[in-house]
Amino acid sequence: MLTVQRTLLRPARFLWPMALCAALLPGCSGETSRAYHLLVISVGAMDDADLDALDPERHQNLLAWLQVSTRFAPVPAERPDGLTTVASQWTGLRAEEHGAGRDGERWVPLGADQTPMAEYLIEHSYNPGAILAGEPFYDPQYGLQQGFREYQWIPSGAEETALLGVDWIDSHVKQPFFCFVGLRSDESKAPAARWQEIDRALGRLLGALRRHGIFDSTLVIVTAHAPRTAGQGMPLLIKAPKQTQAARDARSVHPYHLPQLILQHAALPVAAVRPNSYLQHTLPAPQPSQEDATPTHDE
Repeated sequence: MLTVQRTLLRPARFLWPMALCAALLPGCSGETSRAYHLLVISVGAMDDADLDALDPERHQNLLAWLQVSTRFAPVPAERPDGLTTVASQWTGLRAEEHGAGRDGERWVPLGADQTPMAEYLIEHSYNPGAILAGEPFYDPQYGLQQGFREYQWIPSGAEETALLGVDWIDSHVKQPFFCFVGLRSDESKAPAARWQEIDRALGRLLGALRRHGIFDSTLVIVTAHAPRTAGQGMPLLIKAPKQTQAARDARSVHPYHLPQLILQHAALPVAAVRPNSYLQHTLPAPQPSQEDATPTHDE
């Protein structure tokens, strides 16, 4: 029997009246103008280079995904441990700034004084939820649960986690959501076999979006919490709403740039909760690696 540790959390501490938001931030009004759903999928410990060795017979969902998403240059990990990288992805801060991560045999949790993405997005009418495989650093005691209304930490593989992610999407599709799914494949397997697990899980999650008719209105990000091989970069793939063609982006993006990428695509103000909280490190300007690398969108 699958055991699920589910944590129901209170809404974020900072709930500004929309009138105040409209008064202080250009383009912020009393109603959401572009309420895209946000789905972030972490594939565990993987190398970006693994994407170049996908098998058309075993990795059909991933290869189809590459045809409708933007592939970024390999992303360097903040540190080898996943807690450090995920904390950077959700706070926009470097490892030495947020302080979370592994210190020898002990884990240093993310401090309650930080402002993770889930805490920000709840102020903009998004319903944040996380469904995470049993990586030890996802344990709620290490602080990554901050801001999520629902936080499920489960001892399972990629496909079981994806099924719970599908259930969560099915139950929350009527409201704009921010769903973070952390997958874990069998690390004893060869890379091709591990990607096959991820491929099936990705197919289930994207299938749920299509079934509900929200695939083209959802920002979907596929990334990792660490490289599989020391010294390699992690994958970062982003499908913007209505994007229909593959693209490449040569920018040197780091984990702490992820909040800016999410908010830019979702057309949300970047520093609403605490001024400059996600602007500590400027996101590089777009530098497509080829002339036709600009994402194509349906009108």
